[in-house]
Amino acid sequence: MKICMLGQAHTRPAQGWNTPVNDTREWLRVLGGGDVLNYQQVLAKPAMLNGYDLVIVELTPKTHRLPRFIKKHHPDLFCVGLVEGRVEYVVRSSDDMEGLFEFCTVVDDLDLLGVLVERTVPYYRLYVSRPERVAWLGVPYPKDWTDRLAFPTPQQRKPVIELGSAMDSRNGITNLLILRELQKRFPRVNGRVFAFHPREPEMIKALGIKAEILRPRSWPDYFRVHASAFAVLCMDDRRTWGRYVLDSASARLPYVGTNLSHCGEQDAVLQCDPFDTELALDYLSELLERYFKEDHSRYEEVCAQQYLALNKYTPAASRERFLNAVLAAAYTGPQPEPT
Repeated sequence: MKICMLGQAHTRPAQGWNTPVNDTREWLRVLGGGDVLNYQQVLAKPAMLNGYDLVIVELTPKTHRLPRFIKKHHPDLFCVGLVEGRVEYVVRSSDDMEGLFEFCTVVDDLDLLGVLVERTVPYYRLYVSRPERVAWLGVPYPKDWTDRLAFPTPQQRKPVIELGSAMDSRNGITNLLILRELQKRFPRVNGRVFAFHPREPEMIKALGIKAEILRPRSWPDYFRVHASAFAVLCMDDRRTWGRYVLDSASARLPYVGTNLSHCGEQDAVLQCDPFDTELALDYLSELLERYFKEDHSRYEEVCAQQYLALNKYTPAASRERFLNAVLAAAYTGPQPEPT
């Protein structure tokens, strides 16, 4: 089966998460390889899709029109759309009424709509004429790669709390304020922030928060740094995939954060509502109190539970889920007897 994926910019062959590309492109590696094509080039030259059996489209407001275009020029090409980003980004289209209407009118042209958040499947089935064309796919996780790395033991870790975000749209200010309160209780605790905006370091310092500020980097380089933290705090209020939970699970460190993402809801042990800051503080305080007393039993218990959840997202499990969804979407049921 020859596969390609249509994205917004990248044109080089997909190489999994060894390059800083979107998470959804891990599907190409899991499914045995494929090509990443620039969707704008395909719009100008639809013959680029000749010879492919299956095309995957990363659905964003900019790419909603692609499924109908693909079916017009290649009616026999199996077209899979992957909801890319948070749920609201697709269904509200940034409050663009025309974009939302466009999504409603073209999504039924897909042979399969794969969603990131499992509990949104009934919602997305409202858009299509055949409910079996909507399935939870999520994103494959490169557990085969992370399992080859060595990680510090709980005793070897320093009391560093990594934040899922800082002064950005992922409820980052909540992370910072919780960290500030935590540092009042435990002065030896330091923070770690990957800053995307030039003024973030200045703002964080002005808020009276002690944190190491690092620049963003490609995922493999980021993961090696991430794996040295003591715990992760991510009070993310988006309804999306939530890969950060899996990063923490694979690095054998506790994730403290919200349950709105798929992975937060399904796999996080120390989860809470985005506004339940007291519970998040309690989780982290218990871990730190035990750490300073050299009692690592709770820490190890949380890490073990999180790590088990990774089995649902391995390359093998993800490939099986994807292919089963394709078969279910392609199956039309018993054909009527000829009259």
